This record gives sequence, C-alpha cells and structure tokens, in this order.
Amino acid sequence: MIGKGLAVFAYKALPENAKHLQQQLINEMKKRYLTTCFEETTIYPGVLEFVDQCRQKGLKLAVVSNKEHTLTHKIVHHYFGPERFQCVLGQKEGLKIKPDPAPVHWVMNELGISNPKDILYIGDSDVDAQTALNAGVDFVGVSWGFRSVEQLKAAGAQIILHQAAEILEIL
Repeated sequence: MIGKGLAVFAYKALPENAKHLQQQLINEMKKRYLTTCFEETTIYPGVLEFVDQCRQKGLKLAVVSNKEHTLTHKIVHHYFGPERFQCVLGQKEGLKIKPDPAPVHWVMNELGISNPKDILYIGDSDVDAQTALNAGVDFVGVSWGFRSVEQLKAAGAQIILHQAAEILEIL
C-alpha cells in the first residue's frame, strides 16, 4: 500500500463498506502526519554524505515523492536543509504521481534538462523503477529502503546498490 500516494493508501486501508470515507480519512491522515512526520523518519546511513559529494561535483539533485508536496518539502528541508536539492517535488494538484513519468518530466523542465539520458533516478521501490522506465531515464535501485532486493529486481532494476557511497562509483 505504501509508495503509490495517499489516495491509494487510504482506499486500500478502508473496508469495502467504508470506501465512502476515503476523503475524510485522507484529510485526517494529512492533519496528523503534519505533526508527526519526523517521528519515524531518518536519513539512511551515508546518504547525507553522498548528497554533499554530489553537490561538490556540481550535480543537480532533486527529490520526487508521492507524499503531498508541502509534506515533502517539510521533510526534505528538515533533514537536508533548503540548499542541497535544486528541486523538491511532492504530489501536486494537476500533476500525476509516480509511476507516471510526469513528475520526472516536471523536474527535468525545472532543472533545464532536456535529455533523459542525463538523469540518474535513484530509488528504493518498484514504483521508482517503473517511474524511471516510464520516463526513459536510467535507474539505480537501493536496498536500504522499504522494498526488498527481490522486489526491485522483479520491477526491472538492473543495478541494485547497498550503500550510498557505491552510487558515486557509477556516476
């Protein structure tokens, strides 16, 4: 249920006889998550150093999430500060969510990148792998997220890395 956006999560969480409560559940979840979003969230080991090394190399960095846009910004800025990522995108009104390629294309436009082969999409889920495929960008799966290596492979990940520092070796 996780990874496909709040609407899908809420729909799947409700029993059949309560599907009409989906929007109410979404509103309640958003309200609660705004106050608790840091409680079980942390940066994986080596990721902050990886991000800083990418910035030192002059690479443009972005975050694309199916979390609501305001929450995505709040979380990214809390853990990484406002300067590390040139673009942070969460679920926005009028923009399809992952695995649709629209969020990746939106980020590419924001960063002034026209060639999909200039993008390396790093992700920890089958949704990320599918998004990269749909957007025509290269994908590297990472094993430290919430999906297993087997799930990443099944989703088409050709490369799966186990430490953030390993990503630098393939850039």
